[in-house]
Amino acid sequence: MLEYVQGAALPAAQLWLLDDVGALINLSSGVSAWEVKIFNSTRTLKTKSTGVVGAAGSGTELDPAGVPNATITWAVGDLSIPAGTHTLQLKATMSSLPRIWQMPILIRRGAA
Repeated sequence: MLEYVQGAALPAAQLWLLDDVGALINLSSGVSAWEVKIFNSTRTLKTKSTGVVGAAGSGTELDPAGVPNATITWAVGDLSIPAGTHTLQLKATMSSLPRIWQMPILIRRGAA
């Protein structure tokens, strides 16, 4: 699960995104657009289409030498959303078909 403090911009989210058979997807080319949404059960809290970079990737998240195949860089204010466990959705628009991944993201209250 991704975890951030409200309003944080670091660290970037490093993701190892897999296809339906569990293989790492090469996202270094072929993606024409990215979209990130963070939502809860009632509404969308954040939508952004910048700050995502795809790569070939290697290894796994648990491998210290692993390289993520998608990185989301947060801008100041991107994560200034209500505290709680939400859903992060990443969409890569590709010529063959759009790929969509969803994962939980926990936003913790910032310092008062």
